[in-house]
This record gives sequence, structure tokens and C-alpha cells, in this order.
Amino acid sequence: MGASNRLRYFAPELPPCFSSKGLGPHGASLLRQLRNLPPSKERPAYKRFVSEKSTFYHPRFNNTDRIHSVVNPISHLFTSDLVAKNYSKLRDVEKQSSYSLSASFVDWGGQRALRRPAFAKRDEFTSQVSPRFEYTVVTDVRAFYHSVYTGSIPWAIHGRDRSKRRLALFGNDLSLLIRNAQGGHTTGLPVGPDTSRILAEVVASRIDTEIDHALKMKEGDAARFVDDFTFGCNSIEEGQKIIAEVRRAAAKFELDIGKEKTAIEPTDHLAYVGWQDYMKAHLPGKRPDKAAFERFFYVVHDMTKRHAKLNIEKFAMSSCRTAFVESDSWDFLQEHIVSSYRRNSTLIETLVEVFLLRHQRHGDINQPALSDFISSRLPMLSAHQRTGEILWLLYLACSLEIKIRAEVLSGCLRIPNAMLAILVTHAETEGLIDGSIDSAYWRSFATTSGLRSSMFLFAYEAARSVWVEDVDYCEDDDFYGPFFGKQISFFDMEKAKRDLTRVLSERERENRLSRLIAASSARNEFTIDPEEDFDSDDLEEFEVRTVDPDIY
Repeated sequence: MGASNRLRYFAPELPPCFSSKGLGPHGASLLRQLRNLPPSKERPAYKRFVSEKSTFYHPRFNNTDRIHSVVNPISHLFTSDLVAKNYSKLRDVEKQSSYSLSASFVDWGGQRALRRPAFAKRDEFTSQVSPRFEYTVVTDVRAFYHSVYTGSIPWAIHGRDRSKRRLALFGNDLSLLIRNAQGGHTTGLPVGPDTSRILAEVVASRIDTEIDHALKMKEGDAARFVDDFTFGCNSIEEGQKIIAEVRRAAAKFELDIGKEKTAIEPTDHLAYVGWQDYMKAHLPGKRPDKAAFERFFYVVHDMTKRHAKLNIEKFAMSSCRTAFVESDSWDFLQEHIVSSYRRNSTLIETLVEVFLLRHQRHGDINQPALSDFISSRLPMLSAHQRTGEILWLLYLACSLEIKIRAEVLSGCLRIPNAMLAILVTHAETEGLIDGSIDSAYWRSFATTSGLRSSMFLFAYEAARSVWVEDVDYCEDDDFYGPFFGKQISFFDMEKAKRDLTRVLSERERENRLSRLIAASSARNEFTIDPEEDFDSDDLEEFEVRTVDPDIY
């Protein structure tokens, strides 16, 4: 039960106050209760349960915000159960790919059950393949997660013909559960749950094998990172053939390539793979003075201008949290971190984490200035529906017990976002809103139908936390009643607190495991050997063990 349940159910882009840790101890009993519900139209009741998903928008570097999802916990439990029990079969499909740089790796002892792929591998592959070819071909699957046809999941696992003949195969059940978790929609994988990442890799791996059957490229001449493909070739004509085969293979799964990212490029340029080490060499030392930070920010600004397509600033700021927390120049740093975030919205998580760690360690945050910043930022963010940033700033305000003026929140009150409604209602009950707000719109979802809407998480937490007078709609619900009876919470401000020592030890553990995973790649430096798994002795300390289907 040691794995982090929050990062398996909730997207890591959400503040840590949204937690599913309560599911772990009760997963097996909840599954039994839900399976024992009376059948509906001769099918298990849970297979008839349909609910909308909840969504939020999170900033992306040099791009539009990405939409992330939270699916209902009922669908999540059954999907996780199927994936966990059949994980070895899913990995067998992945192992058939000789292209993948993003194969799934389960680490039950880590912060996230499913390890995030190492982005550096993509750049390393490009730097290695470029000297051997005249051209590189790059392309991607257009809007991959949002375009996956749920019916293609069993095709990828079992084969199209077999999955159509044998409807009882687990891949067909996965397709149904994912469809029902999205209001019955057949297009798209919800971005956020670990289960989606595993299934996306399975579909992509099957596309890889389709491409390889046609192109028969040598080992190390082609790679895929999630949904981005890179190939080496020696002529424009060869590159065009490669693009055509990628498109043909994707079409077999009712997908297409993205025109914007498709190109045949000469290899007369260098791929920059040393910028991270360069930035690390310029990090401030222990207990740095203001001048050291000024030099650091100068280098960051200069590197950002040189490499406009790389998120230099986020890497640099994330690598500097210890120096930020321990510095004697906090007033200067607080202003600079806020200004950096205004320029680069992907820094929102780093800003919040550093501010909370600093407050915990020294208690010297300039709260009036921070309050002014939050108050000026929220109306703009709500006007543009930038819900991910709103959630992080509200989480910061609640954590530091900063009062928010009611008028600042007026633009948020009509946004149909369950997590936003939960944070604002929590702030209201804790007396952190200066003035009165009208939350009637959100409270209208505290009904049985609300538990099936995109506001299901608020509808459930409103009953569990007794934010509404009548909780019978939740307590008596066939599907949410078992959760309510066990008082399982998906929102907890207290459990979200972390100290700097824990943050740094977790970060070091993650970095060491990433290095081991990279070093374990076989056949060539970049691809997973389908015949070999990780050495259990090397990874023993990371608790890589048999998947437990009762952990979610």
C-alpha cells in the first residue's frame, strides 16, 4: 500500500490537496460491494454506470493550455483493477515495439505508480541519429490522447478480429469502462489517470509494429516518444515514404498524423543536449547572497532568449528550490519568482511549492504582497477559463490562510469545475473569504444527477463534508453510498503539507530511479529490449514488485 494513490487517480497537475489515498485500504471491499449490486438489463450494474468527467486546463510551454480530466471513482476502480490484473499482458504488447522511448514502468514505491517518461531520451536519440543520416523525419499523432477511439484499445491488445469475435475479452471491458467514464463518448482517453498512460502506450506500440512491418528499419534508426516519431533517412523521397507509412499505420487505429509537426529536416544542425548540465553549473550554492541570485537569473534570462523552444526557466527554477528556501534575500526572490510566473505560466506549481516550503521553514512570506498578487490574478484567469492556475493559487491562499475578497471570486462562481467549487467552498467554510459569495450554481449539483455530472466530485465532497443540509442523495446512492459509508475523502488540505527534507529526498529518489531506467536500456542506448526486464537486484530498493490490483 506504499504507492501514492493521489498520483494514480488524480493528474499530477492538480494541487496535492486532491488525494485518493483513502481508496487504497478500501479498494477491494468497494469493488466487492459494487460488483454485488443487482444487475441492470442482464449486465453487471457497474457496466451500466455512465458519468461525465471533470476537466481543468493546465498551462503548457509555448502552447495552448492542455485539458486534463478526473474520471469518476467508480469507473477508475474497475479500470485500475483490469489494468493491474492484466498488466503483464499489456507490457507484452509494449515490448513488441522497437521504437518506444516511453514504455510504461510501474514503481509502487514512488511518488507516482507509473513513472513519467524521460524527456531527455528524445533529444539524445536525435543527437545520435543525426550524424548517421542526411535527414531526420519528425511527425506525431495529432491530438493523440483526445483522438484515441476507445474501440481501438481491444484492437491493440487482442487484434481487431479477435476482439470483435470474443466480446468477453478484458480489452473490450476496458473500452466500455473508459467510454462510460466520459459520458458515453467513444473518442478520447482522459488525460490524467495512470491507466490512460498505460493504454495510450499500448495503442502507440501497436502502431509502431505496423510501421516497422512496412519499413523494416534497423535498430536505432527510428524512435517514438509518447506520440512523437523520429526517423533517420537519406533522401526526401525516403522521408516521404516514411511519413506515408506512419499515416497508414495510425489510420488503422482511426488516428492521423499532425501536419504542423510533420517535417523532413536536414541534419546539418546540432541537437542541444547539454543545456541542463550547463544550467546546473550556474545554480546558486548553499546560502547564496543576492548577487549570486542576480547572476543566476541573468544566465536563465540569457539562455531563455537563446533557446526559445526550451523551457529553460522551469528547469532552472525547479532545480533551485533549496537555495530559494534557505536564502537570506527572500523579499527580492519573492518579487522575482512572481514576475517569472507572470511571464511563464508553467511556473505556477514551482511558485506555490517554493512559497509553501519557505513559509514552513522561515514564516517570512510577504503576505500582503502575495494577497495583492492573487487578488489581481484571479479575475484575469477566470475570464480566460485558466482553471489549472486558479486551482493552484486558491490552494496557496488556503494553505497560508490568506483572505480573498468576495468580488475577486465573482468570475469563478459560474465555472462548472468541481475542484474549483471544492476549494472555494472550503475557503468559505474556513472564513477565508472577505464578504459573501453566491455559490447557488455549484450547490445545485448536490443531487443524484449531480453525482453523474462533471461536478460529481463536488457533489460527493459537499455531502461528505456536510456543506449541504440534505446528504441523502449521496448516502443512499447505489454507487457513491459505499464511498460515503466509509467516509472516503478526495480532498484534504492537511495531508497535503510537506517539508523540505521530504521534498528533496523524494526528488533524489526519483532522479536515481530515472538514471537506472535510462542505464537499463538494451540493444542500443535508447530502446527497451523486448527480451529483458530490469534487474531486480539493481532496483530492489525501489520496491518494484508484482502489481497489486487492490492498490489504486
